[in-house]
Amino acid sequence: MSSPPKFLRNINLVGRQKKLPEWFTHLQSTLVKLRLQYSMLEDDPLEVLQNMHNLLHLQISNNAYVGEQLCFKDGMFPKLKKLHLIHLSRLRSLITEETALPMLEELWVGPCPEMKDLPSGLQHLKKLKTLVFNLFTLEFIFFQDFQTVSHVPLVGFIYKDVEGEIKWITLPDILSHQQEWIQEDEEEKEEATCGTTIHEKTDQQVIAFNLPL
Repeated sequence: MSSPPKFLRNINLVGRQKKLPEWFTHLQSTLVKLRLQYSMLEDDPLEVLQNMHNLLHLQISNNAYVGEQLCFKDGMFPKLKKLHLIHLSRLRSLITEETALPMLEELWVGPCPEMKDLPSGLQHLKKLKTLVFNLFTLEFIFFQDFQTVSHVPLVGFIYKDVEGEIKWITLPDILSHQQEWIQEDEEEKEEATCGTTIHEKTDQQVIAFNLPL
């Protein structure tokens, strides 16, 4: 398609793309919902999409983008209410600058196996009502500082337990067990260290005992 239909409001773009179509730049005033899937874009799609000021719902999923970072810069997407970043296997960091996404109400992130820390700048999303992290590890869930999302009414995590079952846990439940988990983790590490030290000392004693007088 060389040019989009007039007054196009909803796009679901599926399939591999070297880059986003040039006609995307003509949709700045009309598009309200955009879903990108399986595109395998190496260049940051936000560079092309950033002037879509009327966009209300944006989904980038199923490796539509294969870069390591997404940065929502100041002033970007002033009307966006829903942002879904799903199944982005190489994404390591997500950054929201101070005046970006001022009306965002719902944010879904994950699975993103390379992401080890909470997205940066979540404290700037004053209108955020729902924040969901999908299929992150228990280590990610229990060893984060959640002060930047304390203003969000619902913060939830979807994860797999040790038996592979899908579970749901909310932030209050996490905070009630977080200190307990951290303490248990520290105790396990300490026990492992002590066990290694004892083993090494035992070996040294055996070696010393067997040395000729």
